[in-house]
Amino acid sequence: MEIMLQELLRWPQKLQQGVALTDQVLAAHAALLLVPYDKIAFVGMGGSGIAGRIFKTLLDRHTSVTTIVVDSPMVPLSIDHRTLTFVISYSGNTWESLEAFSTLVKRKVPLVAISHGGTLQAYAQKCGIAHIKLPVALQPRTALGFFMGFFWQLFQQRGVVGIETMMQEWMQTADALLPEYSQKSAFADLLPLLVDLDMFHVWGVSDDSASAAYRGATQFNENAKIQGVYSSFPELAHNLLVGFERVAQRPVVVWYQTTFQSENMNRAIQSLHAILRDSGVDLYKVPVFGDTFGSQFFSMILWTDFASFYLGHERGVDTQRVRIIEELKQRQQSSGIFVEV
Repeated sequence: MEIMLQELLRWPQKLQQGVALTDQVLAAHAALLLVPYDKIAFVGMGGSGIAGRIFKTLLDRHTSVTTIVVDSPMVPLSIDHRTLTFVISYSGNTWESLEAFSTLVKRKVPLVAISHGGTLQAYAQKCGIAHIKLPVALQPRTALGFFMGFFWQLFQQRGVVGIETMMQEWMQTADALLPEYSQKSAFADLLPLLVDLDMFHVWGVSDDSASAAYRGATQFNENAKIQGVYSSFPELAHNLLVGFERVAQRPVVVWYQTTFQSENMNRAIQSLHAILRDSGVDLYKVPVFGDTFGSQFFSMILWTDFASFYLGHERGVDTQRVRIIEELKQRQQSSGIFVEV
């Protein structure tokens, strides 16, 4: 069995490791992590930053606390001494996250650094900032289970109402779907649709499935080496849709959505799908599992991981390495980019 597939099948174990990590961290940093804050901020790039996007989706549904996601070295002024801020970089060497960390230290923001090691860990120790060391993962994008387990347990301990059963839902979803998704045949209808394309669209619904769709786009890009281009509805219906009036190649849209929509949103989505069909678009709806938002959301995450892996396998690419990103990081390092705290 390929090492990437083995890694994907470890989702339940990673969730549990994330929960256990929170318990260890709270023993040392409860005074920082459990006190009330007006705002919560997640700072990170790529696979590390996606954890923040996902938990913003979940927290926005269950708490009135303002949540902020930063995917840039520039830190908005709204992140201040009343904002519990997590700087996340699995490698600990992402320059954008390090630069944001430096700014946050100078601003004296309540701060937590999360990495497997690297410069971020060294900087945190130098500055006396709480650091959480993640377990080892094959690639940063395969560490998402650690993050989800960690943040679920943390925010439950912080008293967020409405997420108490979410971990149980995720584990049940994994138990139900992993046996099916461990077989390429589960994606027999998807793979022929995408295997020969150079690009396709990955669309989600704002405040519902958008962060899952964004994760989908990144996974298809990194695992399958195909341009999965992300957009969110309803914003895309006010501009992007015009580009479908004249196309040389039949477009494909992979659609992410839970069943938890308002009546108006459902009507708007049905109208969009009718327009797409009339325009000759191949519309593929990602299957969802379960009868709660948490289970449906997580089922889309699982589906994406395995669908992108099998698509990469079908395309004959290396599903693990991301050479072009590695080359970019080397060139950035050679250019003289340097961050100091």
